[in-house]
Amino acid sequence: MDANSFGGDAPRVNPSGGRGWLDDWMVYAKSRATMTDEIMIEAVGLWLLATVVARRAVLEELDMPRVYPNLYTVLIAPTTYYHKSTILRIAEGMVGAVAPHLLLPSQMTPEIMMAKLAGQMAINTDSLPPMVQQQERDGVAFAGVRAVIGEEAHKLVGRDYLAPIRDIWLEVFDNPDFMSKEFVKNGRVVVHHPSLSLLLATTPVNSKVIFEEGDTGLFSRFAIITPESDRIMRVPNKRVRGNDFADGKMVVAGLREVYRMLPMPTATSFETAEVTIADDALGLYNDYAGWLHEQCSPNGSLDDKLRGTYGRLGMLGLKVAMLLALGDGRWCVSADDWGHAQVICERWRKSAHRAQAMMVQSMDLQCERDIIRYLTGCEKPQTVVQIHHRVGGDRRVVERTLMALKDGGLVVVADGDGKKTYEYKPMAIAREFYTWDDKYLTPYEISLRYGQVTAELFDEVMRLVAILRDSKKDGE
Repeated sequence: MDANSFGGDAPRVNPSGGRGWLDDWMVYAKSRATMTDEIMIEAVGLWLLATVVARRAVLEELDMPRVYPNLYTVLIAPTTYYHKSTILRIAEGMVGAVAPHLLLPSQMTPEIMMAKLAGQMAINTDSLPPMVQQQERDGVAFAGVRAVIGEEAHKLVGRDYLAPIRDIWLEVFDNPDFMSKEFVKNGRVVVHHPSLSLLLATTPVNSKVIFEEGDTGLFSRFAIITPESDRIMRVPNKRVRGNDFADGKMVVAGLREVYRMLPMPTATSFETAEVTIADDALGLYNDYAGWLHEQCSPNGSLDDKLRGTYGRLGMLGLKVAMLLALGDGRWCVSADDWGHAQVICERWRKSAHRAQAMMVQSMDLQCERDIIRYLTGCEKPQTVVQIHHRVGGDRRVVERTLMALKDGGLVVVADGDGKKTYEYKPMAIAREFYTWDDKYLTPYEISLRYGQVTAELFDEVMRLVAILRDSKKDGE
């Protein structure tokens, strides 16, 4: 079910004027990442602002938990076509030019991540190049306030020993006063004022590695960014002009100004600047938050995973509005800031629906491939239990995929010893016909026994017949 199927339209907003630094970023980044979807470029620009703000601004005048504008952002799109890596490299260069000490390595164990957030330097700091040594020392002042850029993000948490990183992400998202964990080797590690901004990129298939089966709450804490365009036109490469570099320097200068306008941490203190919100902006926020609340009704048809996303979109909007104000050098969120933030959040809301559909479809496609691969190698039909044991994953997905394969004519269902069994139809046909002479193996001959045969099914049977014949020759 798409994003427009729930409760009518969101409350209307009509922001006027520009968006400060974000507009400058969009002009520059679109000229450099010419084949990256605009929604991705916009989200990365906001992540850059969140990174350099680094928990040093807070909205705390409302009767709700304090709001710090850190962001968790993930770009989900098929590999290569949408050039996710391009915009990630630009973002990494921006942080490197303004505050490289805020970036943590993307690949690390949970123990090392906690140690870095606790202000510990790398154990080989003395042997590192002088510039990197300085980054390690500068990072100690910010300690628990860091950022991570993760391309192929499933590799960050895809191993059993890396899985606890998800728990760290979950806990740090809400910016607690401190976080404490104890490890076998490192003992107890305490992190003060922890805060992370994450920028990850992955494909629909691999996104299920980051967002585990079941509701961990991690999905709902991310700005889920999927392409709005089905087709990206290739833009011919050209020589870079001098003013392109000048535009980049201007954007870096603006980002550096945001970084420097906020209190700098010292060895003994970590101060924050207070951000306020105008009355008209607060009213617009409440209208939107109220509308989102209605969409989350337990009696509604909203998917549980998306219900968490809807429930946090209001808070996410406040973070975005704060970043827009700070990017324009202001300490008060205006009605225009909120209006622009709500427009952005509505794009992200629809994007989360696309991501959910892509993830379900990708899981089904992967499960379909796994089932076909398994059944192709089976000498006899298999039960659901046998198939699920071999394929793994969610049994409901396995059962759903088997029914889809049956409806598509690729799986034959039979009763064996009182149990329903499944066999890959092209392989069943191929085993019967592979000993025949080629001239008799026609769609007509197959259809006499198995019913109507499509061209695709016949081609698959022929492919398997060739494999069986080659295997027999090798055996002889």
